[in-house]
Parts: sequence; structure tokens; C-alpha cells
Amino acid sequence: MPIVAPPELALPDYRIFRYTDRIYKLVKFKRRKAYVSAVPRKEKKSAPADKLAASVSRTRRVILEYALCNHWEYFCTFTISKDKYDRTDLIAWRDTFLQWIRDQRKKGIPLAYLLVPELHSDGSSWHMHGFFTGVESELVSFKMERKQGRKVPNKLVKGDFWDWPAYREKFGFCSFGVIRDRVGCAFYVQKYITKEMLSSAVGVGLHSYYASRGLNRSTVHAEVYQHSAYLDSFLENDYQFCRTGMTKVKDNLDWTFSLEYDADCLPLEPLYQPEQLKEIEVDCDKFYEITQLCFDDYPV
Repeated sequence: MPIVAPPELALPDYRIFRYTDRIYKLVKFKRRKAYVSAVPRKEKKSAPADKLAASVSRTRRVILEYALCNHWEYFCTFTISKDKYDRTDLIAWRDTFLQWIRDQRKKGIPLAYLLVPELHSDGSSWHMHGFFTGVESELVSFKMERKQGRKVPNKLVKGDFWDWPAYREKFGFCSFGVIRDRVGCAFYVQKYITKEMLSSAVGVGLHSYYASRGLNRSTVHAEVYQHSAYLDSFLENDYQFCRTGMTKVKDNLDWTFSLEYDADCLPLEPLYQPEQLKEIEVDCDKFYEITQLCFDDYPV
């Protein structure tokens, strides 16, 4: 640990989580206590709105971890053909689809995935966006399918998207795009998690995302046991019990601290200056247009 901890019962002012060699998350705790009480405290009942807000925050955090802490090759869109399945029945589609994925892995295809369901613009039909890896051997470019005589929209060909024929034949339209901006795609998928989504059918006894087993999560990189105005400058999100922010460093430099715990509360600054990593606004239009194709008269 870059920071040497003070007395055992003290709790940190900040905790730094490592997502990748370049990306870190800062968490500053608002209510730091000098000791942990042995007397159990009474649990307060939270209002439904508070529970929902906490659920949204927790789900967004986990999805961002999975998206950033793992190596993904493709950003994907999966939809349902109305001639094959009921587009409005997410449970039936999810169960069949995930079992089908498990069957593909049994065949030796090393698939890993992170998927988030989303309601289509009609308010009742479902599709999924997310990340995939290990599926390259199963994909065929839409450009190649056009050469073979299949009618394919220009957006798919010019955008260099790929098809998974086995999925298309069983479920309906899908598309895969090579990930060129992992951070941007991660924030894009995270934005799907809203109060409206969790309070819809997805939030009633269902998961709001689906992830394969064994995915990496963030790890604790450091704990800071004194106030730092410098670290505060990176905090942009304000929650009930903590403030958070994300940073990135260049050239895979380790963001560590040159000072250990100091009882005199000397200011702390990292050896290498990181940059603030704010939520990135991603152009969603191209993803929406690709999804819209399956709800038009596009032959799947």
C-alpha cells in the first residue's frame, strides 16, 4: 500500500481504487470516525425513493467497474426478431439467450460478456447493449455478407460492423463494433441505469445487468488518513456519505504518494500529476440508428 496506516482503529479520509494502470477512482468519506463502536446501531428504514437512488448508484458503479477493469473487444447490440420471440417478454428471452451463451462456451468458444437491457423507443420492446470478448471466430463482417448477396444497410457496411450469424438465426438482429474508446463506451453503457429503468420491469425481481463469471473488479490502491485539498480538487460527485471522482495518469505511471502518514497533517501530493477523468459524452446517435434497424423492415 502506498500509504502507511496510522493506529489500527482510525479510518481513512480517502480511499483510492485502481481500475486500470491509468484509471483510478477517489472516494472521500464524509463521516470519518476515530474508532468503530462495539454497540450495534439501530437500522433506520429508508424511504423507497432513497432505496431506489442507492440502487441506481450501486448498479452504475458495478457496471463501470466491469466495463473498465476488463479487456473487451466489441461493443455489441442484441435485439429480438418479432417472428422468433416475444419482444416484450424480457424474462423468457434472457433465460433462453443466457443458456444459449453457456452452450456456446461448452463448445469451446471463450466468451465473456457484460450486457445491459434497455427498453426500445416504443416503450415495450427490449434489446441489449454491452461488451463482448472471445467471439471473434464466430463473427462475419456485414461487408462480406453483402458480397455474398445478403441485403445489408449501408450504415452497417460503412461503419465496419460485424454480424454473429448463429445469434441472428436463433434470435434476430445483432451487431458488433470494434471498441476504439473503452472509457467512452463504459460511460455510455453506465448511463442506461436510471431510476426509470430500475423501477420498470427490470427492477421487479430482475437483474439490471448480466455479466459472465470471473470478471475483474477494482482493487484498493491506497488509503489516505489526512485531509488533502489537492485530492478534493478531483471530486465531482457528491453523495450522502461520500464524494467521488475519477482520474487518469499518462504513460502507465503509478499514481502513488511520496509521503507516509504524518501526524502534523502535511499536504499530500502524488509523485505524478494525474488528470481529472469526467464522464465522457458519447455520440449515441450511431448506436441508436443501428438498434432501430431491427424494428424497421430490415430482413434479419
